[in-house]
This record gives sequence, C-alpha cells and structure tokens, in this order.
Amino acid sequence: MFPALAGLRANRSVRAAYAPEEHTMPAVAPKSDVTRYRQKARDPKARAAHAADTTSWRRSVAEADFGPDEQAELFDALRAGLRLTAAAAAVGMTTNAVYGRVRWDVEFGDALETVLAETCPAGDLCGRPAGVKHGGHCAECRRAHHPPRAGRGRRAT
Repeated sequence: MFPALAGLRANRSVRAAYAPEEHTMPAVAPKSDVTRYRQKARDPKARAAHAADTTSWRRSVAEADFGPDEQAELFDALRAGLRLTAAAAAVGMTTNAVYGRVRWDVEFGDALETVLAETCPAGDLCGRPAGVKHGGHCAECRRAHHPPRAGRGRRAT
C-alpha cells in the first residue's frame, strides 16, 4: 500500500505540503493606458492616451486616402482655374476635409496656400475685403474678408 493512502484508511486527513515558491504566478506586464480606457477606465491619463491613439489612427487613414498623388491632382485642378470646392470634389474630398487636413498637416497647408496665392483671381484687390467678392481665395483675401475678432475674454490679435 502507498504511504500517502495509509492515512485515508484510518480516517485521517492527509495534508500536502505547500511550497509557495513553486506556485508563483508569472509576472504580468502592466496594462497600457489605451487598454485601460477600452476596459472602461476614464481617468485623465487613460483619456489622453485614447485620444492620442485615435488621432494617430485617423491621421494614418487620412494620409492613405489623400496621399501625394491626390494632393498633386488637387493642386493641378486649382492651377487649371477651378475653385477649391470644385477641385476638392474632383479628387473626392470636401472643402471642410481639405481645410481640416491643413490644420494638422503643415507641409500640405503651406503648399495649398502657395497654390491659392498663385492662382488668386482677385488681382489688384487681393488682400482687401472686396477681393473675396471678386473670387479671391488666398489667405490674404480670406483674412481681409473675415478679420480676426475678439472671443470671450480674448483680445483680437
């Protein structure tokens, strides 16, 4: 008979020796803040990580959809005399999407402003409030048409 079973026959309990060093859990890496956000954590650190991750993903999609070839096509359409709305529609974009891209893509924004300045049809009225009424769409005409205004608690610059 086995010695471990001998105690069971005599209605005695058998205790197994427990060695905690043999039964340790493997080390688990801490969860990233984005993972914590997806698991319903809403602290500021998790929210900021989620916002950064989402922004990065959206910009990568935007760069894939509106790459250098589409940008060149937009600039060619503008140089051919189309207004920004029509040129953007020709490449499958909206004016808001184009100006949204300008907000975060500095290189594209500079290139777009250069093309708009080259092709501004306002002529001598460029940079004046009447320039927009004569078709001006460059930064100077837009700034003259909608001058900076003071917001809540801020002064115009």
